[in-house]
Amino acid sequence: MLLIGSLLVACAVSCRRSESSAAVRESAAAPRVDVRRPAVIAYFVIPAGAVDTLPDLAVEADDWNVTMATLRDSLEASGIDLALVTDSVVRVSVGGRDTALSLGPFKASGYVFVRPDGVRCVRVGGADPDAVKVFARTFAASGACP
Repeated sequence: MLLIGSLLVACAVSCRRSESSAAVRESAAAPRVDVRRPAVIAYFVIPAGAVDTLPDLAVEADDWNVTMATLRDSLEASGIDLALVTDSVVRVSVGGRDTALSLGPFKASGYVFVRPDGVRCVRVGGADPDAVKVFARTFAASGACP
């Protein structure tokens, strides 16, 4: 369990596939996502150490991590970045301007869709990965947040 939790947190905080991918950077205040092209920030708020002490959460977090890896491949094939965040606050940097977003309490989850022009849309709660892909592509193209 400790290994799974450690890998999940390490990947969620620092994973990125290529130089064009949205980068999640740790800081004392909150992780920061630099947006250079359309991006989806998937979040699942899990405090450090929680996965190690709650076995059911470890399974849930592992499932989320696997789903996000598959989602990342599909989104990046469409020119959309995916960043994973497990903190309750994230700073989104667009064109050098940072905005702090509160993502919610323990176990809150959802998606923040962001375009390089600063337009963003927050969707709270889980969603089918196929629906996330369709929404992300539509949002990237039009900026519409239904």
